[in-house]
Amino acid sequence: MYFRHLSEAGAGKIENIYSYRTQLQRLVSKYQTGNKILIDRVQMAAYEANDLKKVILMINNNENLMPEQKTDRTGSQFFIGTGANVTQYTFSKINLPETKGASVSSAFPFLNAGIDLFFNKDIKKLVFRAEVSATASKLSYSTPENVNGYSLSFNQLSASISPQMLYNFYNKPDFKLYLGAGVAYSMNTYSNHHFYGIYYLGGNRTEGSDVKRPLGSTFNFITKVGATVKNVEIFASYSIQSPNGYYFENVAMYRAGINYHFGKKQ
Repeated sequence: MYFRHLSEAGAGKIENIYSYRTQLQRLVSKYQTGNKILIDRVQMAAYEANDLKKVILMINNNENLMPEQKTDRTGSQFFIGTGANVTQYTFSKINLPETKGASVSSAFPFLNAGIDLFFNKDIKKLVFRAEVSATASKLSYSTPENVNGYSLSFNQLSASISPQMLYNFYNKPDFKLYLGAGVAYSMNTYSNHHFYGIYYLGGNRTEGSDVKRPLGSTFNFITKVGATVKNVEIFASYSIQSPNGYYFENVAMYRAGINYHFGKKQ
């Protein structure tokens, strides 16, 4: 403790009460009895970090740890989560003109896990997140009956790796609100993949040969908003996929979920 106040004598004089020196002297008497050098240092110690650190290190026989040595402020915390994932496919108006930009949605659950890395574990304002997740989708689309066009169907399983940056714009110890952004690289596998043309002539339907266009890995841009109450996080995210090039004008994913963070953030 350290106090400064205006002197009762007036004239703007400042008086100092060095209570911290008395407190430290008691500790010296208890743990470093008779240490004259340390006693003198306490009597001269300013109320500043370097002076006080040096005295405390000497009291604890840790003089080899320099007061200037920086403390590691980084920390980490693991989490797991689940929720709902909606994938919206919007067909290409150029390569598939008969679809006229139609869109189809598919809803499946997702699982995710990851680690949050804190640049400053005491403040936790800025967070780097590394996340892995898995989900699925199913697409089945044909142009309306009696209209020439296409039929496309497939089942998709996706596993993704996603680095993100989160910023807690409202930041209290037990309640936080954040905005985030990142990217995701998704490795996809497909089954029951069929793609063929549909033609009507004289009321008769004809299906062309099954010609599968390539479907593979994708790259997504992610935006996210969420709230964390103690160790529980609730969030919603939106991501847009890099263009497929043939089937789709764009592929968007809407996700809402909940994460549980293990242990104390440190």
